[in-house]
Amino acid sequence: IDFSPNDKTYYYAYGYVNVEMGRQQDAVDAYKKALTIDPMYAEAHNSLGAVYGKMGKWDDAIGEYRKALDNPQYLTPQLAHYNLGYAYFNNGDYKSAISAFQEASKIQPGMSLFPLWIGITYMKIEMTKDAIVSFEEARKLDPGNVDIHYNLAFAYLKEGKKEEAL
Repeated sequence: IDFSPNDKTYYYAYGYVNVEMGRQQDAVDAYKKALTIDPMYAEAHNSLGAVYGKMGKWDDAIGEYRKALDNPQYLTPQLAHYNLGYAYFNNGDYKSAISAFQEASKIQPGMSLFPLWIGITYMKIEMTKDAIVSFEEARKLDPGNVDIHYNLAFAYLKEGKKEEAL
């Protein structure tokens, strides 16, 4: 940073290091500095959103994820959609969470984490049958994932399907 104070990637990396060290406010400051250099820096918006999430500032996190998604050149928008879904989930907006997780799944259909969280969100709003469909999809993608099996078994149990749950 001292040698290249106008390089956004150094501030981004500094933000990442601060996150790993548990210094959230320093991470926020570093990501914000990267964004003053390049306001469309989607990775910094996504990472800033993640820090806000760790701080429980879900509305701020949602805003940053949306800014990341405003950049049409963002190479991994599925990550921002997933993070956006997680922020909506934690903010109690389950309909928007499902929509964001579904968008992530459209972009990267082979990732079991996305249908898993769709299912978890469906369970939160008592849409158990839809949750089972999502958990089954996740299980096909990652048959060894214990979290998927646990959630699927719980959903089957809620539906009174004890054999399937076992």
